[in-house]
Amino acid sequence: MADEFTDSNATDAAEGSAAPPPGTLPSGTMVGKYRLVRLRGSGGQAIVYEGYDPVLERPVAIKQISNVLAVKPRFVERFRREAKILASLANAHPHIVSVYDLIEDDRGLFLVLEFVPGHSLQAVLDHQRYAMPPQTALEILWHIGGALKAAHDRGVVHRDVKPANLIVTRDYRAKITDFGVAAHAGQAESLALGTTKYMAPEVFEGQAVDVQADIYSLGFIAYEMLTGREFFDNLFTDVIRDVHSERLRWMKWHADMAQVAPPLAQVNPRVPVGLSDVVARMMAKDPRQRYARMDEVLADLRRAAGGVGQPAAPAPQAGPGQAATAPAGADLPPEPAGVETDEAPTAELPRKPFDRRKWLKRAALAAAVLAVALTVGLAVRSASQGARREQAQEAYGQALALYRNHQFAEALAAFEDVGEQFGAVELTVPSGQRRPVAQLAGARAAMARARLDLYAGRWDQALARIDHPSIRDAVGHEELADFAGEITVRRDATTALDHTAQAIAGRRLDDAQAELDRLDRLPLPTDVARRLEALQEDLADARVQAHYEGLLAGGDDAVGRNDFPAARLQYEQAQRVLDTPEVRQRIDELQGNQQLLKARTAARQAEEAGDLDAAIAAWQQAQAVRDEPAIRQRLTALRVRRHLQQADQARQAGRLADARDALRAALELDRTDALARTLAGVERALQREDLLAQADDEFRRGRYDQAVELFSQAAALEAGPDVDERIAEARFRQHWLAGDKARHQRDWEEAQAAYNRARAAKAHDAQAGRLVDNHLALLEQERTFYAHLDAARQLLAQDDYRSALREIGRAQELRATGLPIIGDEDRQLLAQARYRQEMTQAGDALAAENLRLALAHFKQARLHQDSDEVRRRIAEVEGRLSAAEP
Repeated sequence: MADEFTDSNATDAAEGSAAPPPGTLPSGTMVGKYRLVRLRGSGGQAIVYEGYDPVLERPVAIKQISNVLAVKPRFVERFRREAKILASLANAHPHIVSVYDLIEDDRGLFLVLEFVPGHSLQAVLDHQRYAMPPQTALEILWHIGGALKAAHDRGVVHRDVKPANLIVTRDYRAKITDFGVAAHAGQAESLALGTTKYMAPEVFEGQAVDVQADIYSLGFIAYEMLTGREFFDNLFTDVIRDVHSERLRWMKWHADMAQVAPPLAQVNPRVPVGLSDVVARMMAKDPRQRYARMDEVLADLRRAAGGVGQPAAPAPQAGPGQAATAPAGADLPPEPAGVETDEAPTAELPRKPFDRRKWLKRAALAAAVLAVALTVGLAVRSASQGARREQAQEAYGQALALYRNHQFAEALAAFEDVGEQFGAVELTVPSGQRRPVAQLAGARAAMARARLDLYAGRWDQALARIDHPSIRDAVGHEELADFAGEITVRRDATTALDHTAQAIAGRRLDDAQAELDRLDRLPLPTDVARRLEALQEDLADARVQAHYEGLLAGGDDAVGRNDFPAARLQYEQAQRVLDTPEVRQRIDELQGNQQLLKARTAARQAEEAGDLDAAIAAWQQAQAVRDEPAIRQRLTALRVRRHLQQADQARQAGRLADARDALRAALELDRTDALARTLAGVERALQREDLLAQADDEFRRGRYDQAVELFSQAAALEAGPDVDERIAEARFRQHWLAGDKARHQRDWEEAQAAYNRARAAKAHDAQAGRLVDNHLALLEQERTFYAHLDAARQLLAQDDYRSALREIGRAQELRATGLPIIGDEDRQLLAQARYRQEMTQAGDALAAENLRLALAHFKQARLHQDSDEVRRRIAEVEGRLSAAEP
């Protein structure tokens, strides 16, 4: 139940799932007027914090562009564009996350957003195995569809509608966020900016942005919600089988007009036909067959809502080609009370005179039985061959598993061993024909060698290895086509990266940038994408180096003209870009009496302007020319002032460690009692912050006793409502988890007491009270559910099957209401009751010598429980019936 307490606008990673990324700011840091409370998540493009607005007294979400992307103007501009788009959509729709502020300072770029308590839809889908109930899915679609319509009406297309960008609250209210790749209708954007799994087919063709692309993406999300993770992955297993090429496979699936997902009403019988048709039209690959506007979608969803809750087909249980829905209902409805199910005995069949044709048929049947017996004898003689085929199949499968796991060198050796050991043994290939193991293993060994060639950059050799009919026969055309496409993509991308590296080395930076821009639009393998990122960083370093060298050349030119102020300006700018011995030497060469005078003048002017950094730098230049006591004393005084200024700024920003370090530096220069007292106060505040951080860590680990102790120590240093709230939260969770544990152990009284203790821990929190009330109601339902099952067991022990079935039916009615019961204890008990009832009725029929009725009951019993006993009784009755036939 711990996940119920996690509120986050972060869609890339859950809180506490990994070590904080570089550049993460500590809790308590001030960003503008907002205080960072805790890290919520991080991804490839941004870091997300939970924050607090002390002016308006409300929580906020603060999204910081990642340090890696903060130096790339293109991504910074995209971040600003997201803020502008969200601002333009302000108050447009309640299901669009609101933007509050955009802050830029020396630590980076921050977007302040509405805080939405909940989870991403991606986390919800990954957490549950089965399909979402249609009513819940329809509510989410209604919220997001309305939000998209509001954006579309203002000319904005989201372009990256996916579960990770949809936040779902505890009551299944959904909001859409992350407009980082949004664009205005009619624009064409880079393909790489979106997520290929949910992209409309026309996007891959580079067409202009259109609202229909968002409709397609939302339809695909609806399909995923209403099939469920387990069945959805099985349905698209060919697409997701290889994580290295999954992105490319999704592109191929969406762009292939012949590839169409089966209708939802066939996949999941609980989805009404009307809703299934709406989703199918949203997912139409041809834009001409798809909805043109979101208001049309909403109108049809409103009409489809009338059928939600009624299954599209009367199938009560998901079969091999159907998706199960969670929570599932009972397998069979309980019988109504008072309905008799016993049937009248069947009359004896009349005897007929001898029939010659029937006798001939029986003779033919006897001959067939004899032939089967001969076949069995031959099969026994070939048992050793079958065992060897099984050994070959197992060895081949193990080698294939190594190949699928990308252990190509090990797979190559394994395939060669299999070919040598089982060369003549035949196995079945994908086409259905049988081929010798030597041929199959040889083909797979060639594929392994081709993979090794691929990763070694031997493209032509890799293509040549797979260009053989025997390989196509053993491996399959589709896998070979995918592999050939991967070779082409990797070859072209690697060649372009090599050209980029050469251009960077040759200082042809514009050419290198053009290559990188072209590659950034392609779906690249993970290792190639990492190299692309490394080259992007190399290019940025090369641009810095080129700028530095240009400034040095400008300074040298100014020196040649005896323009020393201009030369100093150029050298100092170069030093700010790269502080190297080379530029420092040039600056030293400008020193002299004239420069000393200018340095002193500049230092005094900087002091009068209050620019301590410039004043210190100027006096340092003067000291480099002439080291004298007056200059040293002045430098010391300015450095103390600068350290105190830095400490004050750091304290205001909540960076206590920086404030402590600045005060220590000042104290080393000027040891006074006032400075020592200030430093002691900062160290106490830092100790309190460390205690709070440790307590938060213990809290995240679920060790709430230790968290309360640490919070109390922090409160002893400095009390505050934030600590009191954390102590209450820790105690609340401790009792809550105890209640969950007792409920799962069916200790209902202890669970109820623990939940009430949790309520008392947060007595003034209405939301916590409602949460406790909900779980107490759930506890009562579970207690009733298991009471019905216990009553059914007692009735079964008394052979009162009809009453036992009624009790089981009542338990299953509770499960059908959405009660999250773990396991299928009720279904097993239902099957046991049905089985025992049928077996008893069969025994009564046998006692009455009604063999056919007894056989019918035994067969019905076997449908509920296929036991050795019922199979033996069926065989016994069938034997007696055969003996009784004329």
